[in-house]
Amino acid sequence: MTPTGQALDGQIAPATVPGLWENEVEPLLDLDLPVSVRFGKVRMPLSQALELGDGSIVELDSRVDDPVEVLVHGKVVALGQLVVVDGYYGVEVTSLAGNGTARVPLEAVLNAGSGEADREEEMVQE
Repeated sequence: MTPTGQALDGQIAPATVPGLWENEVEPLLDLDLPVSVRFGKVRMPLSQALELGDGSIVELDSRVDDPVEVLVHGKVVALGQLVVVDGYYGVEVTSLAGNGTARVPLEAVLNAGSGEADREEEMVQE
């Protein structure tokens, strides 16, 4: 990231948005957006889909321990692991989506600009 808050790819880093556009963004913060979690997918011929019924099992392309995708408005914004909270499914976010398919570790985003990530790395090397 450059000193002006610009990410190297030209995008403005999310952490800098409140400081730069606080008045413009504030009214948008209460918007409800559709959030969904995708933990697998499969393609099947229409004939097979028409045969689905009670008791049918659809095998997905992911394993139980694979990360799930968190989508906001149909776009992948994060990866995570499924968890159960008080009997309900939840997702523990483990990484945020970058541009395209790049993934950024959540710890790197949380520690960005604080120098904390650099200090942790130095401590590991010592």
